[in-house]
Amino acid sequence: MAFVPGQPLTAVVQRIEIQKLQERNNLILGFSIGGGIDQDPGQNPFSESKSDKGIYVTRITPGGPADVSGLMMGDKIMQVNGYDMTMVTHDYARKKLTKKSEVVVRLLVTRKSLEQAVKQSMGPKLTPQFDNTAWWRGRHPHDGVRSTGRASKERRGEERICFFMTA
Repeated sequence: MAFVPGQPLTAVVQRIEIQKLQERNNLILGFSIGGGIDQDPGQNPFSESKSDKGIYVTRITPGGPADVSGLMMGDKIMQVNGYDMTMVTHDYARKKLTKKSEVVVRLLVTRKSLEQAVKQSMGPKLTPQFDNTAWWRGRHPHDGVRSTGRASKERRGEERICFFMTA
């Protein structure tokens, strides 16, 4: 998601909290990263411009903590537990993610697609419908609606409607 002067930048910011899984003496996150200022950005399959030296999620373990929390391949990690990850080495990012003293990892990630973010926030049992107004409708099996960003909610029986507000 490199910024090109004169071109609009489209990204969805998502907060994700991952509870590490205790496996013997290790705490497992269930994902791998690629990128960093010390890496060749041309080797990063998620960098559109091939000059972006950000930290990206390159692999997700199916059913693992990251998968359950909603992290997706291609997400660009902007923060880890409040630490800025925009201009860091691969090793620095890895160390911040794998700190033994932190059982929970709070990520701030950017995602390229609003549609992708909405699908993830709705869960696997819901089917979003999109049009130019950037809103979705879907039946939610629980009382709450998980959404991305600021949203207004309206309840009509079992149907939930969420309108995304843009600044």
